[in-house]
Amino acid sequence: MKLAKVTTVACLMLLFTTGCSVSSQSPEQLIEDPPRTNEENQVLYNGINKHLSKSSKLLLPKNARETGKVNKVDLNNDGINEIIAVIKKEDINEDKNKVGFLLLSEDSKDGKTVYIDRGENLVPGETAEYINFYDLDGDGTKEIILLSKDGDSTNLFIYKYENDSVSLAYTLESNWLDESRNITDIKIKIGYLDNDDVIDILLLQLNTKTNTMYTSIGNFKDSNLDIKDTVSFENVKNLGDLYITVGNIASSKKGIILDIPTFNENNKYTTYTTRMIFVENNKIEKVFKDDDHTLTKSYYIAPEDINKDKVLDIPIVIGSGNGQAYTSKNSANIIWYKWNEKLGEESNVVFNSQIYYNYQYNYKLLVPTNLKERLYVSQEYNSNGTSFKFSYYDKEKFESIGLFTISVLEKSIADDNSKISTHPGIILSESDDYTYYLEIDNEDNLKKLDIDTSALKLKEYFSLIY
Repeated sequence: MKLAKVTTVACLMLLFTTGCSVSSQSPEQLIEDPPRTNEENQVLYNGINKHLSKSSKLLLPKNARETGKVNKVDLNNDGINEIIAVIKKEDINEDKNKVGFLLLSEDSKDGKTVYIDRGENLVPGETAEYINFYDLDGDGTKEIILLSKDGDSTNLFIYKYENDSVSLAYTLESNWLDESRNITDIKIKIGYLDNDDVIDILLLQLNTKTNTMYTSIGNFKDSNLDIKDTVSFENVKNLGDLYITVGNIASSKKGIILDIPTFNENNKYTTYTTRMIFVENNKIEKVFKDDDHTLTKSYYIAPEDINKDKVLDIPIVIGSGNGQAYTSKNSANIIWYKWNEKLGEESNVVFNSQIYYNYQYNYKLLVPTNLKERLYVSQEYNSNGTSFKFSYYDKEKFESIGLFTISVLEKSIADDNSKISTHPGIILSESDDYTYYLEIDNEDNLKKLDIDTSALKLKEYFSLIY
């Protein structure tokens, strides 16, 4: 089974979303006076404009990375795309807005493309938190999934398109939750979330009174959401800033990584706690214990397969764990961990690698294993450029010992022969803007740590970020 592929109309996206050439125009104005692009897009403009009511306007969904305001999708698998335009309808008289979509089908008349109105489908709401198109029940046609937010209420709707008409097939009731009345926020993820080759729905529901997040996984069958299992997480601040990553969490196991915005002890700022779950025998398994705060950081960094072994690694910023503030995002000293593939008391993470990233000067340094969790960086400015001093903490002497320095010089300075000749370091690399030098501060200590100090080996640790 293949996931539905959604083709967003590129030209329309450029015009309906913010851009320098149209930033002063509203979507309604753009439809009324569309730019002269090509004939196909002109016809599409006219088709949408013709069937869009005066009180309706195009709306960008919150999951804009997946879908746009206007989408071409073959819903009924007949080889012809339908047009799904996400809209918002304002009702001034009732002071009640609605969100949803306008569906048009393509046809041909006298050799020209025409669009047939299949109706507006609207529900109470101010924003479309999510809209997408998947064959959820495996019947060969795609459902339209809409998540709307109306004030403090969020709800899920699933529509079917059959026989040239749209019908509401399912409305979320959350009757499997005792606290369903107190659920005010919802986030969803749809895809192959386990290894059974069936499309799943991940449903996150937040009780904002207790800050409890209910995490459910289910399948859409016979116009109903069949929930496999539900688990809960506490101390969740919101769902808007929560990140979901789906991928391999072990060599032969697919899972879900949740980076959850949580309150710190004083509730002064948000921290992120990483949680990992997977489905086995229709049950959700939590990888880490709820009171394990090892994987806590002060801002979000995406999981990544850092060593290309097809298993996701979890990043933690040194100095930001357990709610400690991390004040700069120009650089980050990150340790990448893997799950040890055990559960319960034995569940833990294992060290994979440590990498220092400098986003301001676009370079990174792979930290030698002998310095893992012990290497720290300080930045200094001088007349010739910027220097980054790398030190490690000697636990026996209880002191910080400098090891080496990376200096970054602007090309205008580095190309000055008089200054190059006096620089004591070796050139690590060059970019269009900078030259990077390495200077050994304490070779004896590096050798004691069994670190090869040859220029060739040290260069292998360093690379540019493109």
